[in-house]
Amino acid sequence: MTFKPGAEWNGNRAGRPKSPRVLSDALLAKLNEPCDREPWKSRGATWKDYVVDTLLDLVQTGNPQALKTVFERIEGKVALPVDIAGDVTLRPGRLREASDAELEQELRGSMLRSLALMADTDRPAFDDFMEELRRRTQVAPLELPGPESP
Repeated sequence: MTFKPGAEWNGNRAGRPKSPRVLSDALLAKLNEPCDREPWKSRGATWKDYVVDTLLDLVQTGNPQALKTVFERIEGKVALPVDIAGDVTLRPGRLREASDAELEQELRGSMLRSLALMADTDRPAFDDFMEELRRRTQVAPLELPGPESP
């Protein structure tokens, strides 16, 4: 059936259906149910109340991951500044126009820049990452310069 100008369109008025969030929806439903653990049960609290109280108890014990979780849920994750050295040109459609070799070269360059930044900012995490990468891929180690010595 072809569209005729001026004719009423009888297509999918609701648009593309949203994909189901099965796990998220089930978790949200459960969190809103009454909690069956004391003392929350006697207060008529929900599982959501239980989770919040438990998280805050962990914060009070000095658990750094719990504290980080609370801050990130309230303030959002901290944006890390990224310095990009060299010329950067962004052109719409450039990736569609690029050859496989150009895309591979761009990807390798981006990966190396990211690894160098990681090595400079968190050397232990970088070393752990590289060791795991070597173990999984059985590739010769990639040597990057270490952090600057004072």
